Amino acid sequence: MPTKRWPQSPRPYLLIGLVIDIVFLAATFCYQLAGHPEVSSFVNLFTVISGVILTAIITLSTVNYLNRENQQRERQREAAFEIFSPLLHEIDDNIVKLGRLTPVSTEKWQAAAKDPKNVVPPTALWNNLTSFHRELMEYEEHEYPSSREHGRQTANRTLSFMFKMRGYGASYEDFGGMLYAIQGDLPKVLDGDLQNLMASDAQATFRKSYNALVDEIMKVEAEPSYRYPGGSPFPPAEDALKLVKRAVAGEKEIKTLVASQNSLRAKAEKVSVELRTWLQEFYSPPQP
Repeated sequence: MPTKRWPQSPRPYLLIGLVIDIVFLAATFCYQLAGHPEVSSFVNLFTVISGVILTAIITLSTVNYLNRENQQRERQREAAFEIFSPLLHEIDDNIVKLGRLTPVSTEKWQAAAKDPKNVVPPTALWNNLTSFHRELMEYEEHEYPSSREHGRQTANRTLSFMFKMRGYGASYEDFGGMLYAIQGDLPKVLDGDLQNLMASDAQATFRKSYNALVDEIMKVEAEPSYRYPGGSPFPPAEDALKLVKRAVAGEKEIKTLVASQNSLRAKAEKVSVELRTWLQEFYSPPQP
C-alpha cells in the first residue's frame, strides 16, 4: 500500500511563479521601452499576475501564522489542563483534609513546580501558590507529624492515668483495644469536638474495650481477697473519651496545630479560587 503523503505547501511554487513572472515582466517592459508598444498588453498581464501571486503569498503567510498561533495556544491549554487541573483538585482535597486534621498531600504541586512545561500562571498567582505550598510542605513534613505524635502520647497517657493503681492482678487485655481505637481515629481525637467524639466504628471499639476493662477491674476489686483500696467509680465510656479529648486539646502543641490548620485552610481556599478563575479565563476563547 503506498504511503499517504500530505499535500505540500504551495508557498515555494508561488515564489517560483513570482520570480518567473517578474523576469517576464522586466523583459517585456524593457522591450516596450525599446520602441515596441505592441507588447503593452503583455506588460499589463504580467503586472496583474504579479499582484495576484503576491496577494496569495501574503494571504498564505497570514493563514499559516494564525494556524501556528492557534496550535500553540491549544498546546498551552492542554499542558495547563494536564498540570494545573490535578493541582486544583489536590488543593480542594487539602481544604477538606485540613478541616479534618488528616494528612495533606503536595504531590501534584511538587510535580508542577519541577516541570511547568512552559505554562506558568500570572506572576501574582504563581507567587501565591508558591508561598502557600511552602507553608503547607512545612506543615506536612514537620508540624503535623510531631503534633500528631504528641497528641497520641497525651491521649494514651491520659487514658492510662484513669486506670492507674486500680485492679491489681487484672489482665488489662482490653486496654490495647482502646489504644487501637484512638490510633485508628487519631485526627478526630485531636480536633477538640466534644459533640462528635469519634467515628462510629472507632467509638464502638473504644466503648467495648473500655467497658470490658472496667468490668474486669470492678470484679477484681470486689473479691474478698483483694487487699488494696478501691477507687472512685469509673465514668461512662463517652465521658472518659471526653476527658481524653479535653486533655489533648489543652496541649500547647495541639492548639498550635489547630491554629496552623485554620490559617492554611483559609489560604488554600483563596488560592483555589484564584487558580480556578485563571483556568476558566485561560480556557475561554480569545476576545474579538
